[in-house]
Amino acid sequence: MTFRLFICLLGFATLVSPAASAELERRGPTLTLKAGTSGLGAEVTYGLNHIVRVRAGGYGFVAGFDTSTTDISYDMDLRLLSGAGYVDIHPFKGRFRLTAGLVYNANRLDAVGLVNQEFVVGDNSFTPQQVGRLEGHVDFRRWSPYAGIGWGSPLSKESNWSFEADLGVMYQNRPNVELMSVGGDLSNDPVLINAIEEEEQELEDEIGFFRFYPIVSLGVGYTF
Repeated sequence: MTFRLFICLLGFATLVSPAASAELERRGPTLTLKAGTSGLGAEVTYGLNHIVRVRAGGYGFVAGFDTSTTDISYDMDLRLLSGAGYVDIHPFKGRFRLTAGLVYNANRLDAVGLVNQEFVVGDNSFTPQQVGRLEGHVDFRRWSPYAGIGWGSPLSKESNWSFEADLGVMYQNRPNVELMSVGGDLSNDPVLINAIEEEEQELEDEIGFFRFYPIVSLGVGYTF
């Protein structure tokens, strides 16, 4: 199914490319404002020729939210922060592009958790007073490769304004989870510390699918 979809995209790009080759002849830089799963950001694109363009961008977003499990109530802070460099290949000298890139990945999730009842890990259980609060974060390796496809289309035939869309995947490796007990009666106790390390491992296994992070974005650009 995925292969058929890819073939359809290539075929459609081939059909529309002759009408789109004119905008690739403009070598001036393009500034694009974007919104997507990397956050809000801006990109600058420069065409080296009718086929190859280079692109660089920065993205960010901050949000706070609350969540809970059976045992713990969490106050979460999500910080999306990244910068990227891309090479865009326009195989049909048109709007469709294949993209490869490298992302500086400073995305991070910070959390403070309060234990509602007994904190149970394996054969060990701890009271809220023994645990105190749990402080932790999730982050990823700093440099992550990216691969995807994209599309750029002028808003009108003679316009310098364009609509941009990208779809791809960033490989950011296995998430790194760190937790620690703060302010509890047993915060420095080796048994509790070992139990928290087991919890870290379980969380890393549960969110291991985040090693592949989908990048979906839409934007509006202007070519100078």
